[in-house]
Amino acid sequence: MSTPINHLSSGSPYQADAVKTYQQRRQSFDALAQALQSNDLTAAQQAYASLVQNTPAGSIPANSPLAQIGQALQSNDLPTAQNAFATLQAGKHKHHHHHHGNPLPDTSTPGSSQTSTTSETSNKINFAA
Repeated sequence: MSTPINHLSSGSPYQADAVKTYQQRRQSFDALAQALQSNDLTAAQQAYASLVQNTPAGSIPANSPLAQIGQALQSNDLPTAQNAFATLQAGKHKHHHHHHGNPLPDTSTPGSSQTSTTSETSNKINFAA
């Protein structure tokens, strides 16, 4: 049993890096939101550059709202960047209903585990039948 524990502990630095990268992206995204809301073009450009730097290469689709924000910021077009950000936020809220600044996990997570439990129970019933 000590072998799996050693194996898991060897993965910890990778997990720590992944968490750090996620936190950096989140901070950059929040800074971008703040800068766009404050009409601060320079801060928005810096936050976007930081966000892109912490995002895996090629993971921003060319026609996505995030890419549109970058294009608008490169052109010093703050209103277009703000509109693209609003589109991004609208899409984010459309897919993640329970994220309203609340740090608690999405309430759909327990429901999905209940669904799994229900299907496992159904499978047990089917096997018993």
